[in-house]
Amino acid sequence: RRVGVPVEIEVLALPAEGRPVGFEAPNVGQLEFDASVDRSEIRGDEAVTLSLRVRGEGNVANVRMPGVPVIDGLRPYDPQIRVSVDTSADRVRGDKVSQIVFVPTRSGDLTIPAIPFSYFDPGAGAYRTLRSEPIALRIVGPVGTDRVDDPAVAVRSARGPALRSIRPQARLRLAGGSIAGSAWFAALVGLPPLGFAGL
Repeated sequence: RRVGVPVEIEVLALPAEGRPVGFEAPNVGQLEFDASVDRSEIRGDEAVTLSLRVRGEGNVANVRMPGVPVIDGLRPYDPQIRVSVDTSADRVRGDKVSQIVFVPTRSGDLTIPAIPFSYFDPGAGAYRTLRSEPIALRIVGPVGTDRVDDPAVAVRSARGPALRSIRPQARLRLAGGSIAGSAWFAALVGLPPLGFAGL
């Protein structure tokens, strides 16, 4: 029977001094942060995806990502989160991505502002604040007005043609015109309900 040697671990509280505004306690490690879009120019009936990425050493799975930025001219949908963790080395590393789909609400040139991300670096014993670069975005052409709640249905994505909401507009027509305009249709409308003739 083998018995391990007890190991004492001292857990230190994060310092209050120098703590940035908006800092989240799980954001601890040696981390990197950046932001990017899948394309810089879209049509008014298309969507653009903003990706916020945090990677490095630490418990990246628990990192709290920056919130969805408020951008004039763009309407956001709920972020989709993807996490990958590597535990093969002596230190845990990981990559966490928050993907946010935006649809335009107006045409023209827009700017996604610099997005801050704060974390505590235990190696340096200090807080760090990283900021992404502002991203220029151009919306070309008229903006679509038939949006629905599901962005996969409401907008044209970078992956393929537009998928739009189905609008019921079916009309019954004869080869020579509409049913309502035919002579026999008018005659049928004028007949009494035959089902009740014997009552």
